[in-house]
Amino acid sequence: MLLRLVRVSLRNLLRRPLRTLLVVQGVLWGTALGVSLPAVLEGSRTAAEQNAARYGTDRILVTQEPVPEERRFRWEQVRQLRRALGNQVTAITGYLARMPRIAVDGKSVRVPLLLVDEHFFAARRPELVRGRLLEPDDFRLKRPVVVVSTDTPLPPAWLQPGARFELPTGESVTVVGVVRSAPTEVDEFGYARSHFLRELAEQMEETLGALRAPGLELIFSPQTIVAPRTLSPRARPRWIEIRCPPQNVQSVKQKVFLWFSELGQQPIVYANVLATVLYSEAMTRIVELNRVVFGLAVVVGAIVVSSLMLLNVWERRREIAIRRVEGARSWHIAVQFMVETATVCLLGALAGVPVGLALAALRCYLSPAAGVTWTVPYSEIAITLAVVVFTGLLAGLIPALQAVRVDPVEVLRFE
Repeated sequence: MLLRLVRVSLRNLLRRPLRTLLVVQGVLWGTALGVSLPAVLEGSRTAAEQNAARYGTDRILVTQEPVPEERRFRWEQVRQLRRALGNQVTAITGYLARMPRIAVDGKSVRVPLLLVDEHFFAARRPELVRGRLLEPDDFRLKRPVVVVSTDTPLPPAWLQPGARFELPTGESVTVVGVVRSAPTEVDEFGYARSHFLRELAEQMEETLGALRAPGLELIFSPQTIVAPRTLSPRARPRWIEIRCPPQNVQSVKQKVFLWFSELGQQPIVYANVLATVLYSEAMTRIVELNRVVFGLAVVVGAIVVSSLMLLNVWERRREIAIRRVEGARSWHIAVQFMVETATVCLLGALAGVPVGLALAALRCYLSPAAGVTWTVPYSEIAITLAVVVFTGLLAGLIPALQAVRVDPVEVLRFE
């Protein structure tokens, strides 16, 4: 019986397709709103957690403006910060980036040199091609060893374990390992370097006062030479890199800033914008507001649909009277109009789901933040459809009661 009522409802709606389309718009856009945000939120959170290294959603960079030597970061502070943050982070490392000139076949070549501590490779996780990475004994024994990248502009003979060359300081170093560093797809804020709106995002950051410290291009360069910090004992770290789960980025970022501020230092903290936004309290409030707006849109749409069904009751008074004369009971008529109202709402919801997914895809396409993507939120869609159908049934009560009150004798006397 229910399927027959649905078929009758669809047939009646298709008689006036334009009016039906205009009426279901409220439900359609309400459903689209209810689907689009969860689609982006679920997809982006999954991407942020499963591809954290690729999108940099687990990375926090800490540096400081040029200050006197006595106020710069110290290696001991890196160790203290590691103990202070504990299990909230997965790795913390400090390093100093330089751009020395290295003599190669009578020519001078500038190569990024990173002086790092023993936790550097735990934070960066490059692909080891040959040899080994730096080990704790290299730091403890102050060995003059380095790890070079395959993209480093050095002769091929130097990119082999056991190769030796001199640094500008006159220190002769031995290559112990060769790594391949994946090119970074994102900048320090997590924006995709190849996105067509990246420049616009940078301009907005500058307008809002976001600072870019000098030397960022060095620490993100895939053409680096990595050496123990013990090669230059007096050098202090200029950068501190922290890795933590994306959901901890916001809280860790705040703790790091407060920790250095209490020491009288003014740090500059860079964090991925995607990780910062996805797990913030503001996003939680936005989701709650979105649900409220979705509910209001569905309710308004249901009221409009209810008004349409009231009009249908008046237009179909003869049909109702004939059904009553043929033996249909009052509750048959009431159920018919309630099902028709729910069907109209369900049609609007079914049309709103693909519209919502299309809006989510467009939102992701326009976002310069790497890792912003969307997925099909099946649970949210199911809940949305259930809410819309239930609301439609409630909205059908008034038209149903109006239809029940139709007097077949009076109607057939004049029609």
